[in-house]
Amino acid sequence: MMSKDSLLIAGENKLTIVNINSHSIIRTIDSSGSSWIKDACLINNDMIITGDDNHKIMQWKIEGNNLRLISKKDNAHDSSIRIIKKLENDLIISGDSAGIVKV
Repeated sequence: MMSKDSLLIAGENKLTIVNINSHSIIRTIDSSGSSWIKDACLINNDMIITGDDNHKIMQWKIEGNNLRLISKKDNAHDSSIRIIKKLENDLIISGDSAGIVKV
């Protein structure tokens, strides 16, 4: 699904995977149940973690063109989550619009 030529783009209730060379959409995945997703990162080939404008961090399993919610942390931050990344040691780092960073 994802390769070094792919880019994961977060948006309102969906994630889009785009080929960075051809700019073509590879796949659009519905993430209903989430508000505006501000950032997302791939955990492995079928798992994604997202941060949204409602201060939530959610882990999703990719199932076809949909995402199934695996876990959710409400109020993970006190403001909109702007960035979320997986570190090499499998820890997740997130940052919010107030400049707070959490691991």
